[in-house]
Amino acid sequence: MKGWLGVFRHDSFTPIFTPMKITIEKHQHKLRLRWTCPETGRRKNLSLGVEDSTTGRAFASTIKDRIENDTKHGYYDSTLVKYRPKTIGKNASEITTVELLDRFTKYQQKHGGLSKASIDTRYKYLLTMLEKHLNIPAADIDRKTIDGFVLVCRKIKPDTAKQRIWLLKAAWDWGRDKFQLPDLNPWEGIAERFKSIPVQPVPAFSQDEVKKILDGFRASPYYANYLDYVRFRLSMATRPQEVRDLKWKHISADFGSIWFSSNKTKKGRTVPLDHSIASMLSTRQERLKPVSDDELVFTSREGLPIDNGNFRRLWGKVLADVGVAYRKPYTTRKTSIRHSLLSGANYIEVAAAAGHDAHTMHKYYGDSIQQDSVLKSFE
Repeated sequence: MKGWLGVFRHDSFTPIFTPMKITIEKHQHKLRLRWTCPETGRRKNLSLGVEDSTTGRAFASTIKDRIENDTKHGYYDSTLVKYRPKTIGKNASEITTVELLDRFTKYQQKHGGLSKASIDTRYKYLLTMLEKHLNIPAADIDRKTIDGFVLVCRKIKPDTAKQRIWLLKAAWDWGRDKFQLPDLNPWEGIAERFKSIPVQPVPAFSQDEVKKILDGFRASPYYANYLDYVRFRLSMATRPQEVRDLKWKHISADFGSIWFSSNKTKKGRTVPLDHSIASMLSTRQERLKPVSDDELVFTSREGLPIDNGNFRRLWGKVLADVGVAYRKPYTTRKTSIRHSLLSGANYIEVAAAAGHDAHTMHKYYGDSIQQDSVLKSFE
């Protein structure tokens, strides 16, 4: 069946119709409509959320006829909202912003490696904001409602606001075909309204501070179990989740290298181990005697995965005990990178070991770049 896209001359209002073919096809066990817009050449998809059956095909034909008829008479809705079914089982077109972000979060947790720490520090706070200020059907989001939400976001730090807007944009992109949202993402370009405020960089720990921290853990009757973990983080430029998920199978049999998998970059990398850290890991393996290579290298005192929140608390106590100004545990990554560069490490190799690119290394650590090449480890 042929469809028509009406284009009108402004001088005479005489309709000019360009042929447009709408097809019904099966996609991921559901039916959808597809066509190409003659004006823009862009491909259009409209998911209908119904099974490929006689009833489903009849429903799809009804929507198809409606689009073609509206196009012919100049009533075509380019947002496609007009043609989306009100409900399609679990994929309701009236899904709210809160429901959409919740489903996006669960999807990211299951398929995207989203950590519990990220959910607790980023997603939950945004969900609370939506519940309070923007709990409306997602399909009803427009620039006016967004403007109101932007005013709410002005009350938090610009960088935090930008991150939350980016999350909303990502949720909309993910849910566009699943939950019958408009093709145009209403959050596009909104994050640019927030200008970052320059803040003083958090300094890396000095070598003297590193010694105090390690001595503090070594001497602690409660937290000595974390000494190897802290030393590893100070020496290997890792992200918290990379160390938390580290298993014995990720370390080569000769303790010459280690493999990290990053949730952030979605990439893996192999990093050579210097003698000091290799010896520490070998000794640790001999002491713990893991029965399986799938066991975690570092655990809590109870043998459980290290909880980032609990570790931050005990980290703060040790730093206070040894008289070191508090900085977040993530500063161990910056410390490892900076001291490695200051000791003469080649920035390209340090970037590869840390999971950075060379541009990032120059941007944040240009003042520390020397010439030689090894990661700095601490005793």
